[in-house]
Amino acid sequence: SATAAVTVNPQVLSITVAPGNPSVAMGQTILLVATPADVNGHPLTGVPVAWSNFNANIARLERMGDSTVVVPVVPGVARIVAGAGTSGATATVDVTVTRSAAAIAPHPPR
Repeated sequence: SATAAVTVNPQVLSITVAPGNPSVAMGQTILLVATPADVNGHPLTGVPVAWSNFNANIARLERMGDSTVVVPVVPGVARIVAGAGTSGATATVDVTVTRSAAAIAPHPPR
């Protein structure tokens, strides 16, 4: 009798990205982490995550699987989308890029 291995890929129902709608100052970076989940809300591991950036002129992404590092380019808001699975599950976060703390610090009195 023959046997066969069967691999069942769980259906991705949702995906979350943390932190949600963060801010990052020029000269800094922030790590976004995507977590795909199944129909019961349980996190799924080993599911490829695709990252999209709709404002590459404001921030660029350095992809690392289920996470990505956001590197500011200029102040503004960058819309970042993470997607996973064949169901079309996506999560969108708006990353606000601010001026560096040194650039907006008040000048001391003379």
